[in-house]
Parts: sequence; C-alpha cells; structure tokens
Amino acid sequence: NQLANVSTPEPRLLIVQPYDKTLLKEIAKAIMVSDLGINPQNDGTVIRLVFPPLTEERRKEIGKNIYKYAEEAKVAIRSIRRDGIDKIKAMKKNSEITEDDQKNAEKKLQDKPVLFVYNKCDRGFASHPTTPTHQNVYISAKTGEGTEELVKRLEELATAGKKEYTFAFPADKLGLINTLYRDANVLDTEYTENGALVKAVCDSKTAGQLAKFIKTE
Repeated sequence: NQLANVSTPEPRLLIVQPYDKTLLKEIAKAIMVSDLGINPQNDGTVIRLVFPPLTEERRKEIGKNIYKYAEEAKVAIRSIRRDGIDKIKAMKKNSEITEDDQKNAEKKLQDKPVLFVYNKCDRGFASHPTTPTHQNVYISAKTGEGTEELVKRLEELATAGKKEYTFAFPADKLGLINTLYRDANVLDTEYTENGALVKAVCDSKTAGQLAKFIKTE
C-alpha cells in the first residue's frame, strides 16, 4: 500500500494502480518473475491481474504450497528459539545471569506460544495440529468469520502472565513512565498537580521494579 492502491472490482480480478505511474513497468516486471503464474496487463495507467478459474489440479497445487509455507514458518520459529537459547547460554557463560535464571529463561522461550492464522478454505489442504505452543485460527476471507476469535487469541497472548496495575508517580519520578511504555501496555495516563496516575498491564518483573509506586487503594 506504500506504492500503489490495490482493488478487487471482480472476484478474479485485481487492479494495481501505482501512485507514481513511472513504476508501472517495474511492478509488472516483478509480477512476471514471481511464482504467481499471472500475466500482468499494463495499460499505461493501471495493471490488471486476471486470475483463471481454479481447477481441481490447481487447488491441490495451492494446498501443497500452503503446507510448504506453513512448514517454512515453523522452521523459522525454531531457528529464532534456538538463537534465543544460544544468547541465554552466552549470558550464563559470561556470568550475567545465574543457572536458575538460565533455566527459567529457556523454559519461557520454549513455552512461548505461536499463533498461526490460516484462511478458512485451507482446512481441506493440510493438517494443522494445535499444541500448547502452536495455536491455529481460521478466518474466512469472504465473510470475516473467525476475526473475533483472532482478536480474542491475540489479547490472551498479549496479557498472558500479566496483570493490570495503577501506578502513582510523584512529579519528580515522571521519567519512570517511560519504563511502562517500554516494558508494558499502558492503558491510560492521567496527569495531576502532584504527578501522574498510570494504568498499565505488565508482568511481575516490571511491577516488582516499580512496586513502591503501585496504588493499592
């Protein structure tokens, strides 16, 4: 959306209208060398992409690609986790953290859930097992069915292991609000004559660092 406006006037037609017409040839060329299998039609103003009707053979081919992309995503996630564990081990080796800190950090990293979002029509092409660290949500691109479930899952992931607190910062400690914006989800900030009241959802570590500013009443 930074280069062009894309619209779908018909179910099997995409219209790409660049904000800068001098980019038409470059965009068409990029589409040509991609794996889309679509021949772009450049009329000097917009690019039209006409998608042929799906045959049974094409549906199976798309299904294989969906499964391949899902597997590639899983491999990438495992690689990120492995890099994280290597960094944790390096911190332990450099005596930056204790052995207990290392074990806890590795467990949190391994247990961190990942949310995969699929088009509802992909259900028939590949099996997507759900595990504690691999959660799936299916959304209908046509009706939007499943969107509420996605929002719910994202909220659960964002607030897992966290609680809502109200912090009362005096005027000479307002700089600590930056800590909450960095490490927590700030819900509301109200400035007063004596300082500020900040509502935020954060984990126990951040709450512990700012424990003396937590409002209990």
